[in-house]
Amino acid sequence: MFNLKSFIMKNLFLSVALLFATSMLFAQTAPLDPDCAGCGTPIVKKAQTPNSKRPRVTYVLRTINTSEVYSTGELNIVKVGQTGAGNYSLITQHGLAPAVNGIRNDSDVEQIGLQNYSVILQEGKDHEADVIQDGDKNYANIWQKKDLNIAGIKQDGNSNYSEIDQFGTDNDARIGQIGNFNTAFQKQKGSTTTPGNNNIADIDQTGNENYANQWQEGNLNDVDMVQTGNGNASHQFQVGNSNTANFEQVGDGNYLKQNQIGDFNIATKYTWGSIGNNNWVEQRQKGNYNFADIHQGGDRNVSFQKQEGNYNFSRVDQCTGSDDNYAEVEQLGNYNDAFAGQYGDFNTVVQKQTGDHNYAYAYQSGNNNRSSETQLSLAGGSDFVNTSTVDQIGNNNLACLHQIQSLAGLTNVSDINQTGNGHAASVSQNASLNSNWSLVTQVGAQNSACVIQIGNASF
Repeated sequence: MFNLKSFIMKNLFLSVALLFATSMLFAQTAPLDPDCAGCGTPIVKKAQTPNSKRPRVTYVLRTINTSEVYSTGELNIVKVGQTGAGNYSLITQHGLAPAVNGIRNDSDVEQIGLQNYSVILQEGKDHEADVIQDGDKNYANIWQKKDLNIAGIKQDGNSNYSEIDQFGTDNDARIGQIGNFNTAFQKQKGSTTTPGNNNIADIDQTGNENYANQWQEGNLNDVDMVQTGNGNASHQFQVGNSNTANFEQVGDGNYLKQNQIGDFNIATKYTWGSIGNNNWVEQRQKGNYNFADIHQGGDRNVSFQKQEGNYNFSRVDQCTGSDDNYAEVEQLGNYNDAFAGQYGDFNTVVQKQTGDHNYAYAYQSGNNNRSSETQLSLAGGSDFVNTSTVDQIGNNNLACLHQIQSLAGLTNVSDINQTGNGHAASVSQNASLNSNWSLVTQVGAQNSACVIQIGNASF
């Protein structure tokens, strides 16, 4: 991607700051030159404001087993099994207006326990719906409209709640709940003019008081949520075609929000998503072919990822045993890449990139490190025009990068390496007349570096 030798041979503006020291360790961060004082201002973190949860509908509990079936059409199948007391089942099968009859719809309900409640409405043809309730006071509601939809709800426990709404053709939705007081919503639909087709939605909840809400509009979308633990919450929303949103929450009190608008976007996890307690994830993508990935393996970690444009890539690693870290990535444009890795506690990374072909990398191993990378590409290019890399190994280090590329063919490259404690480094580069390259290496404790390059001179 970047060849240092050829960069120097082109007689570009080069500034290298190499700082080495072996002083004693300090808890504070070294002071910066007054010209770089802005780097020391506190990073403003985004507020964590979850969406309000959809309420459960109220319904009347029965005292005896009751089953109601209304089937109009041809070749429809209904099976109901009730064991216990006070279970209620309502199944309705009919055609779509102006048709009167439904054709080849299949509904199966099995209720074991006390006062379970199940409703299935099939409008159209070739639908399949299955409900299994084993426990007490569980609620299941399936509504299928148009053709060839498949839905299944399985509840094992007490007071679980599930709703599935399918409006389109050949959609597949499934909910599995093991535990008590879990809540799940799934909706698959199309636009006002085009039905939603071939969407897949899965929710798997094991534990108590978990909440999941999935909404898909368009075609060929895939959304998946696995929650293992207690009190986890997730919201997944997709509008467009061929989008994928997958995540896994393992632990207690975790929160996830994934919003995607456009086509062929992916917001997901690799290996596993969030293992720990009280972690927070928000991923928003608008455009096409964007990819956002998150991995959390500790407690109270926070991650925001926002991408608007096309072909952007973002990954955040907050790894096993790492607690109270904060990562924020925002990319507005096309072909931008960002990576943030945090291994330790109370670290902060903020990466903001605007324009096309920016690259930001941050790695933190230790505690209380802070890193900020801001890059603006006004002219763009065929390869990365702004490239920033931050490596922090130690504690209480501060790194700030600000780069602007405003003329086609020019590039900014900045590399900050901090090993030790209490270092401070700030780099500001503007590729308006010439390309810039900066390297800062700090070893020891409480070293300070400030690099400002306008790009109006040669090597």
